[in-house]
Amino acid sequence: MCIFTVQMLQRLLWIVLVLIVSNSCVKDPALKKPDTPPADTSRYIQFKFNARCLGKNLLCNSNSWYTNLQGDSFTVLKFQYFISNITFIKNDGTSLTLANEYHLLKHQINKTQFTLQQATKGSYTAVEFLIGVDSLRNISGAQSGDLDPGNDMFWDWTTGYIFYKLEGQYKNSATQPAREYAVHIGGFQGRYSCLRKVRVLFNSILEINKPGITQIIFNVDVDELFKTPYSIGFDDYYNAVTLPMFQNLSYNYSDMFSVNEIISP
Repeated sequence: MCIFTVQMLQRLLWIVLVLIVSNSCVKDPALKKPDTPPADTSRYIQFKFNARCLGKNLLCNSNSWYTNLQGDSFTVLKFQYFISNITFIKNDGTSLTLANEYHLLKHQINKTQFTLQQATKGSYTAVEFLIGVDSLRNISGAQSGDLDPGNDMFWDWTTGYIFYKLEGQYKNSATQPAREYAVHIGGFQGRYSCLRKVRVLFNSILEINKPGITQIIFNVDVDELFKTPYSIGFDDYYNAVTLPMFQNLSYNYSDMFSVNEIISP
């Protein structure tokens, strides 16, 4: 027969209580504080495009009228173009080309920026790119993203992509009331190719050192379409809608880009 005295019962109760408290203090592995994620050391470059006309921000609507050097008054309802084949020029004269960069800008719907995922540490003095789409992608069949033929920048599989598009209304002393206009520039091969490679100088050295997003803000001057090196008004355009005219306009708009500001992270 087992006889438990009061002292034995008290001692047994104390042992059980200690075991309960000890077990309650054991850390649950599932409740372990998560490790701090590693810091993002990636570097990105964001291109942002601010459209202007005659030095003022461009308004894409039917109520904002602008006047070119030829005396035409015009509105802008649609302004879009391709940027591709981006190359950064380093301060030692070497270059860095980014593969598979094709971007469609549409100012009338505020599609005016894109981010490059391939930024490489270094010091850069300029950037080069094509206004348009290179010959290889023009003949590569159906594509996706900004090169999707459904993006309103494609003619057909023979003539390929439209590189530059400007639409709206215009009027002048000989054209009243206002009439609609559509300037569509493209063509990637032959004597009258409209592919234009441009180099835009930075107003200061672009230093890609710190992780984060570096912003390059470009001004895009629509009125360059009508001047330098060729003086072309709307009547000139409609009197000679030809391949040489398309090419002349492409030379005109090739200097519409300039760097307004660089913002480092």
